[in-house]
Amino acid sequence: MRHVWYERQRDQSMPSSARGKRLTTIVNNGCTSDHHHFCALGAVALKVQLDEALSKTGFFSAVSNDRPDFKLTVILTKTSDDALLIFYDDINAAAKFELADNTGKVVFAGIASGNSSKPDEALKKLATDITAKMKP
Repeated sequence: MRHVWYERQRDQSMPSSARGKRLTTIVNNGCTSDHHHFCALGAVALKVQLDEALSKTGFFSAVSNDRPDFKLTVILTKTSDDALLIFYDDINAAAKFELADNTGKVVFAGIASGNSSKPDEALKKLATDITAKMKP
């Protein structure tokens, strides 16, 4: 799949044609460094948070793998710096994302972030930021 990330999509807005359609989400680990596997574990947790947040918006009719009309691909790019999380006062999570239709055409893309002193809260804020950016 060809990825056209945020840098090429700045003037784009979320298509209203996605309203009421079915959505599936895929979250992958894209961290360049993941010595302690925080990104790998974070990708799993982010998917759960993201599915829940997107379901609550009511924009999509369903967030499910069953016959999706659109696919949201999220690449988790950062969960912190290259040190142990126990030494952090602030944990930063970042991701890039793109929404594609059934044909694979990217219709919306962006970047998002979230931070907190707790890893789970940072991921929850990241999911909230992605969800907020996907509103038309």
